[in-house]
Amino acid sequence: MKIAIATDAWHPQVNGVVRSLATTVERLRRRGHEVMVLEPGRFRTIPCPTYPEIRLAFACGPKNSSGAPKEATHERPADPHVTAFRP
Repeated sequence: MKIAIATDAWHPQVNGVVRSLATTVERLRRRGHEVMVLEPGRFRTIPCPTYPEIRLAFACGPKNSSGAPKEATHERPADPHVTAFRP
């Protein structure tokens, strides 16, 4: 199955959200799933004003008709997930 996970919490951050997501990705891949992680490191970012360790992605490149980054939809994930860290 193709799975896309969109998150603002990813490496090099060190916290429980990143650890949980990394473990989930690793286990899904071990089971043979294709997992794409859409995280701020793949885009232009700015630091979150109230929590600079969190990078916020913006101007994520070309969009499809629904407004999502084309990168997120070109492989047509069967099961997209979005996670967000709240400072």
